[in-house]
Amino acid sequence: MMTLSIVDPISHRAIPGKAVRDRGGMFQPMLSFRPAPNSDHCPQARMTMSRPQRRATNLTHHEAAIYFTGMQSRRDATLNLASLLHHAPGSESEVEAEGLLTPSDELLEADGLLLDGPLEWRVRVFNTGGDDDFVVDGEVRGTAVLDCRRCLTRVPVEIETDFIYPMTYRPSELTLKLDELDDEEEERLLFGNPTVDFAQLLTQLFAIEAPLTALCKQDCLGLDEEGVNLNEHPELAKERAKQETPSPFAALSDALKDLEPNS
Repeated sequence: MMTLSIVDPISHRAIPGKAVRDRGGMFQPMLSFRPAPNSDHCPQARMTMSRPQRRATNLTHHEAAIYFTGMQSRRDATLNLASLLHHAPGSESEVEAEGLLTPSDELLEADGLLLDGPLEWRVRVFNTGGDDDFVVDGEVRGTAVLDCRRCLTRVPVEIETDFIYPMTYRPSELTLKLDELDDEEEERLLFGNPTVDFAQLLTQLFAIEAPLTALCKQDCLGLDEEGVNLNEHPELAKERAKQETPSPFAALSDALKDLEPNS
């Protein structure tokens, strides 16, 4: 074995190295050369510097972000609960997501809803420590459109509600449903597939909170006898107010005339 001197192509200084004999009897240098970490000629240095940034990005990425990509609304509100069904040590204890929901026409028609924009929702499911028992909580908010009870014009009404239910997993083809229990027992959600769509539940809970009627404004003038909106034609409302109110004694006066003896 012999010792060689290698010239650093960056600093142009000699660097000691070792050489070993290869199979053909030639000596090949074995270098311990490592450029400076800030060198542009060192790909290892660049990779080492970029790894923490990539790792931080992965750690801050949340699964729920798929529902807010470009603030796009979806027809579903699906959570994958498969990770909660793994009871191995270190498995996840909760799954959470949020997004924008545009319910299907069938759901809106079934609940008698008319919406002004998508629903904002958040759902969290966590393990309570049992094998197949979970708890789900969350909230849903949005704007429903109702008819004014006086003038029948469309009125936007903001609605917000939250909820919490126990959940039970029963492996089957069962979709998410509310179990009908006795009055003494609490309501419970059942699901049979780890991929659960909460769209129907969120829509129904939102519809329950919607009021039956609404007013476009407190001093709404309503409609006249011909169905004209008096808010748009207040002059008609003034004319109607000027009309003489029939005297409550007019009918009595007519009755007294009928009782007078014929002359």
